[in-house]
Amino acid sequence: MKYLTYAEYYKFGFKKLEDYRCFDSFLIRASYVLDHVTQNFYQHNDLETDYSWRRDGFKKALACQIEYFIAQDGVTSEALNAEPQSQSIGRVSITQRSGRGGEGKSSETPLLTPDALMFLEHTGLLNRGIG
Repeated sequence: MKYLTYAEYYKFGFKKLEDYRCFDSFLIRASYVLDHVTQNFYQHNDLETDYSWRRDGFKKALACQIEYFIAQDGVTSEALNAEPQSQSIGRVSITQRSGRGGEGKSSETPLLTPDALMFLEHTGLLNRGIG
């Protein structure tokens, strides 16, 4: 099922994806991420007949995720976190430290954008309770 149309994406005010022909490939990847965090809620429930506040929150989260993938120039965890360990230009060489900072915190870029999470928080779709 297609959760979002290009017209809806644009209507919600998102505009980073100017070529609508690329929309479906970004939508598929964004849908995988949101299906994962919502425990496939809309695989078992009809999106279009759901409450408008939850449906629109989910669709806006998808649009945010698409924009995030475009801004980060990647659609997988591996692509989002692929940075060269060293670069050289002429006689200048720069080497990066490993992915962990001094406090042991990971500096990895998350797959789910905090903007999408913001739209999902009020929907109940992130609830991990047993139904």
